[in-house]
Amino acid sequence: MIRLNYKRPTELTNVSRTKLIIHPTCISSYNIVKTLAGRDLLGEINIIVAETPFDVVRYGVWSVPLLVVDEKPVAADPLTPEEVEAVLSHREIPVKNPVEAFKDTIIHSGYLSSIVGLWGSIDPVLTREIVSIALRAPLTKIDVDNALREISEKKNDVYRELLDVIHRTLAVGFTRELLWASRGELSEEVLVKTINPLVVKTWLIAKASIGRIGLPGKPWGVSSRIEELIVEFIEKGARGILNKVKKEYETLKNDSEYWEILERIRVRSGAAGI
Repeated sequence: MIRLNYKRPTELTNVSRTKLIIHPTCISSYNIVKTLAGRDLLGEINIIVAETPFDVVRYGVWSVPLLVVDEKPVAADPLTPEEVEAVLSHREIPVKNPVEAFKDTIIHSGYLSSIVGLWGSIDPVLTREIVSIALRAPLTKIDVDNALREISEKKNDVYRELLDVIHRTLAVGFTRELLWASRGELSEEVLVKTINPLVVKTWLIAKASIGRIGLPGKPWGVSSRIEELIVEFIEKGARGILNKVKKEYETLKNDSEYWEILERIRVRSGAAGI
């Protein structure tokens, strides 16, 4: 039985302080929602199912799942159910060193990864807001300015290390979205026939942009090979990539309990005026 109301233990935070912004098709969101449901903790947090384009503006969300405490974004993917529960229970959150935490945040956000790939630089994502979220700074009290300086001093190395990873994660992301667009009917043959650098570059521009914001001001001056790396990676591993995203797709699509939970969350959020 699914329960959204739960008698709150005294050690848990006030539910009104904490929001979790999710999207139904995000596997990380799915894992958190299902785990919290299994632990009877859904009633301890305001879960917002962000499904309309202007939720980006309304909540300032650029990655899901996004955890917000006292109206401040505090953590984005990679975000685990255990980390969310730790926040609810006021327990300490372990954080990697600033450079690794920053890289992980970029890698786990298709939006930020596509910006880095499109720009050929970490400069547009090397912001105080993103570093703060990477470090969970509002909760951990880690010095964001010191972290910014440390990452800036190593930014060329950070970019090279990110490029080595994000072309693979973006390849998976491209395949995932193509699969959703095909309603789950994408075949390996169609995938390989569909991809080419121009198609992938167009997808990157769309992925990195809200309107035109996110697109480099002089896009013809950027010489990143990210689209070629993505194509090469998909061509070499199309079957494995497709199997991975199909497994995610089937898990999400076929879990009736999950969709029932989301519907109850929507009803509760509407009643609360969230």
